[in-house]
Amino acid sequence: MAGKATSARNEMEKMLRAQIEAEMAVELAECKKRDEESRKKCRQLEAELERKLLEAEESRKKYEEDRLAMLEQKGQLERDRAELARQKDELKKNEQHAILNKSGNSRAPIKFKFGK
Repeated sequence: MAGKATSARNEMEKMLRAQIEAEMAVELAECKKRDEESRKKCRQLEAELERKLLEAEESRKKYEEDRLAMLEQKGQLERDRAELARQKDELKKNEQHAILNKSGNSRAPIKFKFGK
């Protein structure tokens, strides 16, 4: 009887060991599956981050180009304004000379006669 009990116990241990190994294999497979899913998600997030970094860099470059174009336009407008102011001053000076007859040939001098 002791032999039967020992052999039954050995058989039970084999079955339990097989069941534990099967459960460990299932758990290991699930763990590998979760690990692969995590890695896949990580790769996707890294790709998305890289894409967003490129978009941010392109946006920054476009901003810088627009800023430079705006500064160039502002400079051109300032030069045009200065040129117009210079022309206005020159015209004003010419008009004052004509009024005061400093150039001598603009108009005949005004002559006044009193008395006669």
